[in-house]
Amino acid sequence: MVQAWLHRSGHCPLSIYCEELCCIEDEMLEVLARHRARWEHVRLDILPTRLPLLKGPMPLLRKLEIQVATNGDINLTFSEVPQLTSVTLWDFRYPTGLIPWSQLTSLILIYNGSHQYTPVLKQTFNLVHCELILGDEEEIPETDIHLPRLECLTIAPYYVHSDPLSTGFLQSFIVPALCRLQVPETFLAPDPIAELMAFIPKSQCTLKELRITGERSLSRYSYRKAFPSIPDITFSKRRDWISGADEKPGKLGRSMSDFEYE
Repeated sequence: MVQAWLHRSGHCPLSIYCEELCCIEDEMLEVLARHRARWEHVRLDILPTRLPLLKGPMPLLRKLEIQVATNGDINLTFSEVPQLTSVTLWDFRYPTGLIPWSQLTSLILIYNGSHQYTPVLKQTFNLVHCELILGDEEEIPETDIHLPRLECLTIAPYYVHSDPLSTGFLQSFIVPALCRLQVPETFLAPDPIAELMAFIPKSQCTLKELRITGERSLSRYSYRKAFPSIPDITFSKRRDWISGADEKPGKLGRSMSDFEYE
């Protein structure tokens, strides 16, 4: 059936959504991989032993979402992807050379533990949209991260009941074009107002939208009084970034942008 479908599609670009590739036979993967030159939008959940099937040019690929079922290092590079601008990486140790980061405009990074966010973000200077799902062990960058074109930044904890990051994480971002920020209040502890007041002038941004998520120690009035120049300040008790109150990320393909807030 897959062969027939691929044949009938001719030379048209392909969108592939395989959430449970671990259960798919190698033969089917090989058939799909032979047509990777036509892949345009791809979501993959894959075993590391099958990664060699992904090697090779993907000249039409624009959007990639991938999860690799391993806690170890992987050997994979998407180097021949000239159209790729949007990437979501789910919960695996990706090499810093995995993707030509500088061409991305949208990036979602999901990982529990201390990882290479900083080396990656320092290469993504064309980002417009960024979501960071952070574990408890994530280290504060030692140097500033400059993202001159970033307009939307979302930060969230990997676990619902995660401990807050060390104070100062937000201060590492220099984002003059930023107009939308979403962050849990716990990530701004111990003084959320002071943290934001320090971040905004240092980052050189003019926020138009600010969303504070999770449990709050400060009232809505406190935020609106402190930041009268921000026209849209909203709040959501939902602290997790997946549907419901699960303990950790679940279904492939879900992100902050999928949700409706209070």
